Amino acid sequence: MSDAKIQVDTLTSLSQLTEKEAVWSALLREVGGDTLHVSVPWLRCWWDAFGGEARLCCLIAREGDTLVGIAPMMIEARRIGPLTIPVLCLIGNDLSPRSHVVFRHRSGEVWRAFVQELIQWPWTVMEVGQVPEDCEALSLLAQQMPRGLSSMQRRHTFSVPRVSFDGSWEEFLRGKSQNFRRSLRRTVGKNTSTVVKCFPDDGDSFDTLIGDVRAISQETWKQTQGTSLAADERSFQFYERMMAAAHAQGNLLVTLLDDAEMPVAFKIFIAHHDLLYGLKTGYRLSHAEAAPGFYLMAAAIQMGFETHRWRQLDMDTATSHGDWKYRWATHSTSVVSYYVFRSSGVSKLLECVYRLKKRVVPDPPVNAGTS
Repeated sequence: MSDAKIQVDTLTSLSQLTEKEAVWSALLREVGGDTLHVSVPWLRCWWDAFGGEARLCCLIAREGDTLVGIAPMMIEARRIGPLTIPVLCLIGNDLSPRSHVVFRHRSGEVWRAFVQELIQWPWTVMEVGQVPEDCEALSLLAQQMPRGLSSMQRRHTFSVPRVSFDGSWEEFLRGKSQNFRRSLRRTVGKNTSTVVKCFPDDGDSFDTLIGDVRAISQETWKQTQGTSLAADERSFQFYERMMAAAHAQGNLLVTLLDDAEMPVAFKIFIAHHDLLYGLKTGYRLSHAEAAPGFYLMAAAIQMGFETHRWRQLDMDTATSHGDWKYRWATHSTSVVSYYVFRSSGVSKLLECVYRLKKRVVPDPPVNAGTS
């Protein structure tokens, strides 16, 4: 093992993060895992849309000239009761629900170096939100709380539904319940007049795709059930930028439903390594009764089994309806969220309040969705 000293740099601007994209991406490729939401294109698109007045503080750890760890973090002001406090957290929001702290090796030393750097920043509470349950950073914190930190408190556990593309589409369906298969047959019957198209395989231009997605989304923005692409223009622009970035890398898949050559529904996916992430669904109100989201999900999963382009489909943000997602899943993985409190007066007060709240308010079900 190398005894080179671990050096930590803090990236405080998008231009600095972009300069490190090549080595950042190389680390993610080497380590693997569920890292779409930690990729530089995703972080850049998210920050452009939602960074606002938050303070960027992405950490990178070097062993000589070799990158050995990354932590994509930010500080944002949050209102908690009568107080507005600075919260240190992993970059993201409801539209980017998961993140990670990634190590190449020497993880204990890297994490200690990260914490010593983070303690210098002006925050009251750290939120390590929705990371894989086996996140090494959490394990290291649990083993030994560094000086300057008081405690870590578990917030939530979420179960992320996935579909494994092992076997065939027919075998997959045979493993589902009779009610599920009946629902699928009914949905197919309701969509006999429609045609499923897949971008980019069906040849439409990216500009045409964006226009179709926007036109459909404008009819769903007023919905409150979470079926629209986004509730506001800023959120739409985030997905538009992310779709463009994924398309440039050859990683974008969009299934579209046409009725008499009019696009009526869409489902957006982005591939990352051998994982396909389902992102968002939208449909025109005029076609809601035909269950177009269910129909397009069936088309995408069938494509996954038939082409074997990807190993699994991650359905976390494919729709906001948790139970609906679990009807498709072949298995699930767990992500967890923690608060980390500092050794300071305000932080300790918040810790006491949080402990009391946890006694009074039970945790949500483990299979609650994150969208």
